[in-house]
Formats: sequence, structure tokens, C-alpha cells
Amino acid sequence: MDATFASIESLKAQIEMTQKSFLLLPHRNLSHYEGMVLSITLVYDLPQKNFDLDLQWICFGLDLFGENLLENYTYRFSNLEGLLHYLDLVFQIPVGEIPLQYSICSEQFPDPIRDAANAQIFRENWERFEQDFRSGLFLDPSQELVYSSLW
Repeated sequence: MDATFASIESLKAQIEMTQKSFLLLPHRNLSHYEGMVLSITLVYDLPQKNFDLDLQWICFGLDLFGENLLENYTYRFSNLEGLLHYLDLVFQIPVGEIPLQYSICSEQFPDPIRDAANAQIFRENWERFEQDFRSGLFLDPSQELVYSSLW
């Protein structure tokens, strides 16, 4: 397991030091969409007072590098505490699980070469996900949406 922030104070200290950067959280396999993962990134720009949550749904099962088959939303929060509260409430990720630096362990996720026998299943799941995404199933209207891959 990667080293994580010990507290909100240590996270704030990192943000103060870097001013403008991002923190990538561990990818999650999507149980309802085989072949897909959710990538969660905290993006911050302290001078602009922007705290964004970037959510990317990626079909690793068909897209080896996750560059082509993806959809995403970015939500903006007025402060870090609000973003962290949402992250914990919605995704069950407390500060103590945010890695200092994340590196992906690709063996944990679908791969179009290694899992070629599942390509049809992955394709069907991607198509179903696309329909669900376009219908707004994953959109949280209670949040300030600043980017959507549908735009």
C-alpha cells in the first residue's frame, strides 16, 4: 500500500507547499461494468481557490492506456473541507486513504491483451455504461459541475 496522508493538516501542508497540482487516488474496478475502472483525482489551485474532484470512468478492458474509452465529470468545491467531506461520504475515502503519491498496479485491473477472451463482455459493458452515463445516471445535480465529457 502506498503511504497516505496522516491527517487533514498534512494534506493541507502539501497543498500549501505545491499551490497547484493534483492527487490521484487508487483506481477502482466497477463491479456493475466489467472491464471498467473509476479514476478519482483531486485537483487544486490554491491561488485561484479551486478545489476540483475529477471523476473518470475508463474502459481499461478495451483501452490499454485509458486514453480513448472514457467519460468524466469534474465538480468544483469552494473549499478543501467540502471536497473531502464529499469524497468520504460518496466514495468512502477518508483523508487517511489518500496516497501521498499513487502508482497504479496494472495487474489489479482489466487489460485488453491479458483479458482478450473477455473483449465481448467488456464491449457490452462499455456500451451499457455509455447509455447510463448519457442518461445522467452518474451525475450529481447537488454539485457544481464545471466539466463534462458530454459537452
